[in-house]
Amino acid sequence: MTTPETISKQMHDALLALEHANERCYRAEMQFKQARCEHIDATNEVNNAQKTVDELVIGIKKTAPYGTDWKHDRSSGHAV
Repeated sequence: MTTPETISKQMHDALLALEHANERCYRAEMQFKQARCEHIDATNEVNNAQKTVDELVIGIKKTAPYGTDWKHDRSSGHAV
């Protein structure tokens, strides 16, 4: 038989469990947001580094000796 005391105890335990679960969910959400920001920052850093490498390769190709693959622009068929 369920008594008012039993129901009260069960409700108390359920509310504590809910409070704990809400706190855990909030912490996980904050960690997720932080990780997402860090990922965006890291991706931007990679993109900037790639852009620098691309620009350097363009410069190397412009100074390549005549007749080499790098001096020859394969997309247009003309020398750079």
